[in-house]
Amino acid sequence: MTAACPDPFPGAPDPAELTRDVLARARPEGAAEHAAALLWAATLRRRLLIDQVELAALKAMIEGRPLDGLPNLAVLTRARNRLDKDLTGAVELLNDLRQERPRLAEARPTSAAEPLPAAPSAAAHATPEPRPEPLAAAVPARPDTARPRV
Repeated sequence: MTAACPDPFPGAPDPAELTRDVLARARPEGAAEHAAALLWAATLRRRLLIDQVELAALKAMIEGRPLDGLPNLAVLTRARNRLDKDLTGAVELLNDLRQERPRLAEARPTSAAEPLPAAPSAAAHATPEPRPEPLAAAVPARPDTARPRV
């Protein structure tokens, strides 16, 4: 039996609880929105963990202790800025998917028994479309640029 690894940042939220809270707030409809909400929750968790690491580094610096494996503030700032962009992107993705809901609802058939549109007849395709000329003929030949042999 193995002992549980202690949480290095006890103030960090539980991932399952955070995910549950984000899903309750987002109220996703469909698999795409659910995936976007999970992305939002995961990015938010990483952002909160970066904040915890930064707090630990600042405390160590204030107390005059070495950082002991903690990244310096420049690295934390770059990571936090990247996660802020990811977090904004996740929220925008979820909002974009929500804006697509009415358009997708209109495109959905009203019932499964609704007939499919008829296939175009063969007569409509009787006139073949002109084919583009092959690329080899369209590209002019490259002049010989090899060095002359001596």
